[in-house]
Amino acid sequence: MNFQVWTIVAVLPLVLGQVGWAHNSKGRNPDTVQEMPAQDNQERKEAILRQLRSSKLDDRMAALHILVGHDRSLPFLRDEKIRAAVIDLLHRETINARDYDTGERTDFQYYQSFLLDVVKQIAVDYDSSNAWKTLVDSNYGTGSPFGEWLARQPAAYAHLMDRIDDKDDTRRSQTLIMLGQVCAGRPTTCSKILPALRERTSSADSWTRQGAIAGLGACGTFEDIAFLRALPACSSDLSTRPLCHLMEDKITKRLTEHEHQ
Repeated sequence: MNFQVWTIVAVLPLVLGQVGWAHNSKGRNPDTVQEMPAQDNQERKEAILRQLRSSKLDDRMAALHILVGHDRSLPFLRDEKIRAAVIDLLHRETINARDYDTGERTDFQYYQSFLLDVVKQIAVDYDSSNAWKTLVDSNYGTGSPFGEWLARQPAAYAHLMDRIDDKDDTRRSQTLIMLGQVCAGRPTTCSKILPALRERTSSADSWTRQGAIAGLGACGTFEDIAFLRALPACSSDLSTRPLCHLMEDKITKRLTEHEHQ
C-alpha cells in the first residue's frame, strides 16, 4: 500500500470534512505546515493526537490521513508524541482487526496497511525500538512481502527472539517460522536460532512443533534432514508427518542447489 492508493481509498473530501481541517478561517491549506504560526501548528498536533486516540474508527482513519497529508517528508512525525501515538495506534488496530467485519469495512484493510507503512518509516527513520516491536507483533503473513521484509531487518531479530514462547499459539508458530527466515537470510543468527527450532520440534503443542519444523525447512542443514526423519512426531503424528516430508524436500532442494552454484 502506498500513499497515493490510500489517498484514493480514503476519499479525501469526506475525510477532510470529518476532521474539519480542510481550511481554517484564513483559508490556509492544512498541508502547508511549515508556513503556519507555531501556535496554530501546535493546536493541529493536539487535535491530531485527540483524533488518533478516538474510540471511533472513522476519526482515527481521518486523523492518520491528515497527519500524512501530501507531504512525503511527513513533518508531523518529527514530533515524538505524534510518533508514539501512531505506534500505539498500530498496536490497538492489530487487536481491533480481530473484531472488525472486513466484509463490511474493506476500507479498514487499506487503512491498516497504510498505518503499517507509516510505522515502518518511524522504525527505520527514528530507530525506534518500540516501533520495531509493534511491527513484529502486528498482523501479517510470514510469506507476505511485509513478512519477508521484516525477516531481513536486523532490528526485528531481538523482538522475534523475545516472543519465541509467546502464550498465543498462532503468534508462537508465526515467530518460529519467521526465525527460520531470519536464519536463512542472515547466517550469523543461526547459532542461536537452529538450536531453538530443533528443541521446539519435540513440543507436545502442535502449533509450536509445526512452526519449528517449518522454520527448519527455511534454514536447516543436511543434519536436520536426518533429525526430522528420526523425530517421533514425523512418523507417528498424522498432522505433522506430511509437513516433515515437505520440509525435508525443501532443505534438500535448497542445499543441493547451493552446492551447484
